[in-house]
Amino acid sequence: MDTKIRENVDNGITLSQWGKVIIDRKLRSNKPGTASWYAGAIRSITKLNGGKDLRLNEFTVTLLTNFQIEHKAKSTSKNGISSYLRAVRALYYSAIKEDQFYPKKNPFQHFKIPTSRRTKKKAISKMDFIKIREYTTKKDLQSGMQRIMHL
Repeated sequence: MDTKIRENVDNGITLSQWGKVIIDRKLRSNKPGTASWYAGAIRSITKLNGGKDLRLNEFTVTLLTNFQIEHKAKSTSKNGISSYLRAVRALYYSAIKEDQFYPKKNPFQHFKIPTSRRTKKKAISKMDFIKIREYTTKKDLQSGMQRIMHL
């Protein structure tokens, strides 16, 4: 029992506490996109835990697997799940790197973050865009000429 209490005191930093430190750094570094990415991941994993913050020593392969299953059930894409987990992993590793946390076992070494093939590009080609612009311009020009003729 005494060892468990000591472990929680030694490794008592939570994901939200450490996340706030890193998010503040990102905002001061003019990286609001990364800060927002981290904040979204923290919200998502905290929501899975019933709204309670998680200490970094509470991260397990089981927790990460449950997170993945929960989000698959919500129809979250593989890329979405991967994004959340990569952000959480980055925060977890930064806490270790800065000696804020000492893991007994690293769950990210035993858990594969889901990936998918490269997302198919959905943008139209530059040539198609030019054709649409030219067509629209000709159509507007013709419409304008007809209006002038009726005056």
